[in-house]
Amino acid sequence: MLKVQPRVDETLQGVQEALDARVWKHDGVELRSSPSGLGLFATRHFLPGEVIYSTGWLTVKGPVGDLVARTIVDGRITTVSITPEHMVVFEDGRWLDVPGCFTNHSCAPNTTSVFLDPSGHGRPSVYDHVALAELFPGDEITCDYTRFDWSDDGFEFDCECHEEGCYGLIDGFGGLPPRTFRSRQRTPSPWRPGDGGLSFAPRNNPRSNLRQDRCAPVLSVHLPTSIDMEEDRTMILDLQPQLEGRIFRSPEGVALRRGPFGLGLIVTRPVRAGEAIYQSDWFTVPNADHSYRVLVEIDGSVEEVRVTRTHSVKYHDARTFDIPGCFMNHACNPTSVSVDLAADGGDEVTHYDQVALVDLAPGDPITCDYTLFDWDCDGHCFTCSCGSSECYGMVAGFKGLPRHVQDTMIDRISYESARMWSASR
Repeated sequence: MLKVQPRVDETLQGVQEALDARVWKHDGVELRSSPSGLGLFATRHFLPGEVIYSTGWLTVKGPVGDLVARTIVDGRITTVSITPEHMVVFEDGRWLDVPGCFTNHSCAPNTTSVFLDPSGHGRPSVYDHVALAELFPGDEITCDYTRFDWSDDGFEFDCECHEEGCYGLIDGFGGLPPRTFRSRQRTPSPWRPGDGGLSFAPRNNPRSNLRQDRCAPVLSVHLPTSIDMEEDRTMILDLQPQLEGRIFRSPEGVALRRGPFGLGLIVTRPVRAGEAIYQSDWFTVPNADHSYRVLVEIDGSVEEVRVTRTHSVKYHDARTFDIPGCFMNHACNPTSVSVDLAADGGDEVTHYDQVALVDLAPGDPITCDYTLFDWDCDGHCFTCSCGSSECYGMVAGFKGLPRHVQDTMIDRISYESARMWSASR
């Protein structure tokens, strides 16, 4: 049932009238006939990270059905049919843009969508279609359907992209196996509020989101895999003996310092946006209250500190943390993000890169957004003092964010949070 009665321009008839008003096209792309039906193709050269086109979308609320639109197909103005299969479900409506709705799926896509909020009102209204790889005239433009569709509403299909790590059956993100971590295929659709909002971008190009295996320099953000406790062999039931006498020193280029919010991480060298600040693995311990004594280097001196439950993150029936990363402070507009990595090209996450989202100078804090990987903060909620214009206020995990904010972040959160979010709907 609709939450509110749709506006006239959001009804099926209203959207059809909007489609009838013009020929729908974007410079640099056109629809062409392909073995899989219609597909979107580049008509000029695009570099990795370049915006192919920027557009808004039409929203259909209420009963859905077939629509028609005029666009360019094989160089000629042609009338095409648009079915519910071409639309993306969002809240109580469906989105579509022409000709973008005819972009075909690939499990290793060459483009991604970057959602934007030019008005700064907290809801995206346009998006950039950004190249992930170099494109030449005649190259087909592809995207990953699981990136923006939780389930395919009865339109599931067997993928024939033949890429390494192909998902097989495409049934939205909700249809992917829980332990699937495809580091080569998973990239976020970053949503950026206007003026200074979060941007997942490589250096020298603040409008793009790229993958390290396709071009460089790049930044990719992956959804962490879940932890199956029956299969996880790295669980440490009694960690304290392994910590005794060990001094944890910060990675090169990073230091642990005391500041206004207690302990925190800073950089000690210049770091460019998109560059890995440091790499680390983690400890996996039981999901219970714990307090470990740890020797760490703080401001050049070795001190004993305690790592408690509030320093760890819940994943399924376990908790994980690393040192010194567990002392990283929160910011609603953070300076870094975690990029999960698999060893030797495998599927299981074994370590991560902490990647800069902005240029950092020596002494700048390394911060992260706790809500991206913590569902409810396990009761240790707090009032944020980051001072960002997009500050959440009370930080209570992803669960505590307003629904419209959650909807813009769902493809960037951890698998565990995504699982809990889906169950709560």
